[in-house]
Amino acid sequence: RPQSLALADDGTLAMLSWFGDGECRLRLFDRQLGTLGPAQTLAGAAFAYAIDWLGDGRIAVRLPGRRDVPVWLPRRSAVAAVTLPPAGDIYPLAADAEEAPFAHRLDEPPRYPLAGGGVEPLFRLSLANLARRGEAASFSTAALHLVDSGDQQTVWHRLYAEARLPAGCGLVVWLAATAEPSAAAVDEWHAHLFGELPDDGLPAGPVPRAVWERQASELPGHSGLGAWGSPEAGRAGLWTAMIQRAGHRVRALSGRYLWVRVAFFGDGRESPELAALRAYGSRFSYRDQYLPRLYRESEFGAAAEAPGSAVASVDAPLLAADLDAALLPPALAATLALGEAARVEVLTAGRLWQLRDGASNWTLRREDQQIVAYRPQATAADFLERLLGNVEGVLTPLEDRVAAAHLASDPAAAPDESLDWLGGWLGVAFDSALPAARRRQWLHRSSELARFHGTRRGLRLALEIATDGAVRGGEIVVLEGFRMRRLMSTLLGVNLNVEDDPLLPGLLISGNSVVGDSLILGDAERVELLALFRDELISGVERDAVLAFYDQLAFRAMVLVHQAVEAPDLGLIRRIVELESPAHVEVQVATASWPLLVGIASLVGVDTWLGPPRERRPARADVSSLGNGDYVLGVGSLDPRLSAAAASLPVAPPVADAGADLTVAHGRSFVLDGSGSTAAPGGRLIEYRWRLSE
Repeated sequence: RPQSLALADDGTLAMLSWFGDGECRLRLFDRQLGTLGPAQTLAGAAFAYAIDWLGDGRIAVRLPGRRDVPVWLPRRSAVAAVTLPPAGDIYPLAADAEEAPFAHRLDEPPRYPLAGGGVEPLFRLSLANLARRGEAASFSTAALHLVDSGDQQTVWHRLYAEARLPAGCGLVVWLAATAEPSAAAVDEWHAHLFGELPDDGLPAGPVPRAVWERQASELPGHSGLGAWGSPEAGRAGLWTAMIQRAGHRVRALSGRYLWVRVAFFGDGRESPELAALRAYGSRFSYRDQYLPRLYRESEFGAAAEAPGSAVASVDAPLLAADLDAALLPPALAATLALGEAARVEVLTAGRLWQLRDGASNWTLRREDQQIVAYRPQATAADFLERLLGNVEGVLTPLEDRVAAAHLASDPAAAPDESLDWLGGWLGVAFDSALPAARRRQWLHRSSELARFHGTRRGLRLALEIATDGAVRGGEIVVLEGFRMRRLMSTLLGVNLNVEDDPLLPGLLISGNSVVGDSLILGDAERVELLALFRDELISGVERDAVLAFYDQLAFRAMVLVHQAVEAPDLGLIRRIVELESPAHVEVQVATASWPLLVGIASLVGVDTWLGPPRERRPARADVSSLGNGDYVLGVGSLDPRLSAAAASLPVAPPVADAGADLTVAHGRSFVLDGSGSTAAPGGRLIEYRWRLSE
């Protein structure tokens, strides 16, 4: 019975187990063979319950009843079961050390709990148990997604995949091309490998394998569609393979319609991820475009469709049945000089088979009364085409990036690190708190910002971009000074003594106001203010009073920020206001505590903001107060049973019962039975945890 595990610095794993009546055995895990080594019995270590490695290859073993830790030296190269005597050393423990297992850790020395303390238990983590295989296709019985090039002469050229392929995971992309919009036959599909596949998942015959690319996408200026972050060499990012028919003399895949089927392979704990799959056509052939005609393909028709070069043939009637049963006929083995490891795979019963012998393989095809063995071999022109494709695969993305050089000055496509450089061309210096997405928006609308710079519209636009839509949402309001005048009517239940609130600027005398921009007064103490606007005023003193009244409101503005705006953005708002405001206007940034006060902030839609509705909270005894937003819900009773409200009820705790009390001699086995334990009312027992206590 396994009792304890310990991992050394060099990765050696040791396992302590019990055998029989407390005999302790130690096994070391062999990483090369993937198996546990022979048992090494620890002499004099009955019922040991914990082990840990020391720095010099020794193992400390905790024994019941001992206040110190004896040491053993395991044999790393043991080939048979042995008995290990103690090494004679003792690993000392602190005086207040508890008799408990070592704590798992990643560094030295061994750790153990002390009296009054303890170690944190490990959380139980569920191991991933994912599907090991899956499949997806561009067509099905429910939906048909045609990949149509519009040309019957299309030669499908290159395949790009944005994928994450962890160790032990991969995928196979099967491609087929047809002239009509109907799925291809079974033997007309051609595999392209990505990542690592199990042996039983590898397609028969030679198969092209995709390679990893450094850039995130072959599309110029594109950062990729994968959600795994930056590319990881050989694991995540962009992969590419040249589209080809590996089992033919001429391997170009031609046809108007492309059919795609993807098979996924995982190891149960990790899974491949496919974010995008792109196929390009028609092929721009370096061979046909730049080399003399003598290098072009000269085999067509049946010769081009052959599986390779014919190397042998045998009579079909005698061997077809054996091949369909995946049996290797002796006559065929003798003809091809096959080894004992040779095996047969059936591709199409009665017509097509694949023969493998180690790294060598042959395609067997029935032709009339003969079974012909073909060795995979392409034509010389086809090999040259694919060889030049390696160069084309490097040059074409470079040419695409040169052709798309204008994207370097496009705010939507430029890299994040280039945005400051791009802003320098426009005379824009970004605030350090402005994220990349808002910088792109700023550059995109830079002409509009420059056109209306120094105006109310320009200030609103700058704040809209800097705050990601707070002006449009109403959280930020830009007000001219004359709109902030307040002549109050009599309001009951409103506290007007909030001197720091821009909606209540020191107004303590009541009056009357109406919704809109008008000034209609009803208080007798303020009637004289209306006289300032009469045309009959002729004295200089009276004119100065009118001008002074206007001067208090002219060339002044306020940026009213409601509390819905995050605190870190307030400093950014102040800096944007300072940069975008006209020089002759005094602009103040203020925060408002209330989005709307009826009768005070009466300019609805100007300096008010309708926020999201508040959640209805139930009134709670000794917590809620009248008028603070809590509601009496349900039937209005303090008895929660009448309103279906939640209430905490006393619950009996679970009871642990390990059976009758026992007295056992030291070193003897005993059994504890927890079946008599009971769960709390309404619950059930799902596990038992045992803990040693003094």
